[in-house]
Amino acid sequence: MKLSLPTKMFASLAISAGVVKGQCDLPFSMEMLNALDSTVGPLYCSLPTPELKKFIEFAVDSALAVDPQPTYDFVKTCFPGVLRSFEALLQGVEPSCTASQTAIAPYASISNGIQEGLLSYDTLFCIDPDCDFTNLKQYLGAIILRGNAAIRGGTLEEQGYSVTESFIPTTECLYGLSAGVLDSEIFCSESAPICGDLFLVDVSLHSDKPFEVAVCNDGCEGEFSKLLKVFACGCGDNPFCLPEEDTPVSVAISKHAFDSTKYCSEKAAKKRAKASYCKATKSTKAQKAGKNKRGLRV
Repeated sequence: MKLSLPTKMFASLAISAGVVKGQCDLPFSMEMLNALDSTVGPLYCSLPTPELKKFIEFAVDSALAVDPQPTYDFVKTCFPGVLRSFEALLQGVEPSCTASQTAIAPYASISNGIQEGLLSYDTLFCIDPDCDFTNLKQYLGAIILRGNAAIRGGTLEEQGYSVTESFIPTTECLYGLSAGVLDSEIFCSESAPICGDLFLVDVSLHSDKPFEVAVCNDGCEGEFSKLLKVFACGCGDNPFCLPEEDTPVSVAISKHAFDSTKYCSEKAAKKRAKASYCKATKSTKAQKAGKNKRGLRV
């Protein structure tokens, strides 16, 4: 049984852009941060519920603990990008990254020992180049369950869930990975996305023999097979027309290298079509997904 998780978890942070930011008593950690960035206080005071204020306070406390005094390097280099993303969501807009910043789309793999799932922020974060991305990945994974509870009323922690792994793929990476899974023929088409690092993954549906799908690895670091499984299993577009939520799906890196002559042959295309539960070729979903700059599908 797959775990159905709320995903657009930060959407409820949005409030009217015309609301005047009020004043309130700031917790000690918020006062510290407000001394460095005077926009922090008004942002905190504008939060509409006590639960959201507690979450932001927890997020700030956690950020201060990454690199404790006297440096507070994480707060100086990484947290401003996180905070600006939250602020953009409060205004109901998507964060706008500068040329020097990296746009990431964080995820976390969670499990309670019986079930597992993947949780996303469903927004991009604009991160400065001097941020330590290893610390950032651990930090964003550490606060996501609390955020889910505060914003969506989730009870995942009470159900025994914990974060087993966190991911911070760039939006370029996420789109490249999803494009091939959402449309397994896209890299054989005239409108194929430009990709410098195509590789193959083995997809198995209902424990049947695996079939190969080409995906793009541009902008990716590490293995994102868990993210690929999310796209393949039908969370979003259901590219293989899986008939039920409990259909077992596995995705693994193939031992074979991408060869366009073999992959784009009529024989290979028929094999992929036969393995899929779809009776007819669908429109190019990956191109539609490209209109979503976030590239998020969970």
